[in-house]
Amino acid sequence: MTKISGSLVMFGAEGDISDGGVLGTYGGQLTITPGEGDSAEDATLLFELSGDPALAVGFMGYWTCKT
Repeated sequence: MTKISGSLVMFGAEGDISDGGVLGTYGGQLTITPGEGDSAEDATLLFELSGDPALAVGFMGYWTCKT
């Protein structure tokens, strides 16, 4: 679940994302790429909205997944 412009949006996982992956919803997706090694400090998140024009923004930071 992600908050976008004040609205909560539910994203569904396309497979196991504990080591990174893609979460999707109608009109967009989140792609998570964890950092290499034991440190998760260099993880990236790419947020994409489909449409015309398509929009994308990326973030760098920490990644953990607790299931």
